Amino acid sequence: MFFYHSLLHNRQFRYLGAFYTHSLIRLFAVAIFQIFNGIYIYQTLLGFGIDFQKSIATTALNFALIFLIQALAIAPALWLIDRKGLKFAVFWGNGAQILVYVFLALAKFDPILFLISAIFDGIQLALYWTAAIAPALWLIDRKGLKFAVFGETEPKFWYMSFGFGQI
Repeated sequence: MFFYHSLLHNRQFRYLGAFYTHSLIRLFAVAIFQIFNGIYIYQTLLGFGIDFQKSIATTALNFALIFLIQALAIAPALWLIDRKGLKFAVFWGNGAQILVYVFLALAKFDPILFLISAIFDGIQLALYWTAAIAPALWLIDRKGLKFAVFGETEPKFWYMSFGFGQI
């Protein structure tokens, strides 16, 4: 058989095509929302009477908090994926993404909800995108390929360094 050693024959990755299609659609939707997320936060803060410079600084700190939470949540996300599987992480990553938009909508009434939204955004980045990249890292590890920059570094630690590099 020509495709005997294909990743698609493994039980865990049976629906890999549907998973990648979902990831592509989700990536497009999240990118559209993220473009306007900063503008929304900035305009909402101006609506509360916060001046221009503090609104810009708060918006930047909101994005910094997102990437800090992502960097801190990657190690527990890897542990969770190892224990519960990719579907579990993707499911809760999608749930966290929904909560991001719920708290963003509610932040019109109280700006402290921007912080809660940023926390859930960091959690969804760690859960969903770690699970989305895990099959590719599994293939690299399985075939014994080396990373060009990190040599024989384990893929989990490569992804963790990627998360910490975003800070």
